[in-house]
Amino acid sequence: MRRPLLPLLALLLTALLAAACGGAPGPFSRDSDDSFDDDVRDARALSEEFWKQEFSRYGRTYRPITAFIPYTGKAGPSCGGQKAVPGNAFYCPLGHFVAYDRAWMESLWSEMGDGSVYVIIPHELGRRLLRV
Repeated sequence: MRRPLLPLLALLLTALLAAACGGAPGPFSRDSDDSFDDDVRDARALSEEFWKQEFSRYGRTYRPITAFIPYTGKAGPSCGGQKAVPGNAFYCPLGHFVAYDRAWMESLWSEMGDGSVYVIIPHELGRRLLRV
């Protein structure tokens, strides 16, 4: 049974706003001791926990993604015959995974701070909900 699209979009927007407004743990300044890998790990864990709770709230069971794949440039995984694109992150419904161009996301993290990671990762995990 498919859920109405509007509630899913509202949940995704709420998650993105929370992340952008400091809903994720820790300061979003580059002065923190967090590394890029720490922030990626934490953003994934927080996003998956958020969706697990939201699914439960609606009587559904959240199925965590099967893989979280960093890649570089064009060397990323394909999804349904579509090659990974440099400077991108994506959810693949066929493999139920998220992949991201590590160099691109790390450059955003370095230039704009931790918040970039806490927006991109919840966004990609939320995209899978549009297919539920």
